[in-house]
Amino acid sequence: FKEYADYCLNIKELPITKNLVDDSKVTDHTAIVPTKNKGVAEIYEKLNSAEKDVFDEVSLRFLCAFFGDYVYESTTIITTVEGYEFVTRGKTEINPGWRKIYTDDQEQEQEGGENKLPKVKLNQVVNSINVKLLDKKTSPPSKYTEHALYKTMENPMNLIEEEILKKAIKGYGLGAESTRTAIIQTLLDRGYLKREKKYLVSTELGRNLIDIISISELKSAELTAQWEYNLANISSGEINKDEFMKETTDFIKNGIN
Repeated sequence: FKEYADYCLNIKELPITKNLVDDSKVTDHTAIVPTKNKGVAEIYEKLNSAEKDVFDEVSLRFLCAFFGDYVYESTTIITTVEGYEFVTRGKTEINPGWRKIYTDDQEQEQEGGENKLPKVKLNQVVNSINVKLLDKKTSPPSKYTEHALYKTMENPMNLIEEEILKKAIKGYGLGAESTRTAIIQTLLDRGYLKREKKYLVSTELGRNLIDIISISELKSAELTAQWEYNLANISSGEINKDEFMKETTDFIKNGIN
């Protein structure tokens, strides 16, 4: 990572902001960061491939913080033909920022690539060169990579319909910051999920478990998010622990009965 490290070292003033370092948000443990160990090169050579992958990921993420924002121009073109509207979307990169490092990042894969669109003007008249009628079916939702699933657990807003609850749990995810990776690994270890190339998919065992759970709320992200919110408020003293336990116990008893 010499070229990236040299870039950071040549920055006259490192942009140390709360986006990079914020002691007030340290809860379970501090961030994992590279150290100033002078013998790191020698230590690195003794690591196995899995350990090197972890070291590389931590180092790259650390360096990314100093490369600035990824800046792009997002364009939506609506073309009207015989009264029908056709929508085209694309991005034009302005400044690659941190993506100088992550040229093949998973987040780019999730976006499905970027369409580069030509410069156009409002109400510009264009020619319809070619028209094709395609017979297609609605595509199912995209499969989760482990990274995408983690990000969804971190911010589950799209899985929650109730607007009041959305506002209440803003900033609270599914699971704690330090446990989400372990939760995913537990689902894999117990056979509820399996890996298919870079994706995580449910197994027959996992789907059967969901089918036999009669209490629909237990399968919702809303209930989990609400509990995480309550647990955080118990920790801060805003909610009484005994009241929460009683509500949870009553909920389980009613569900079983």
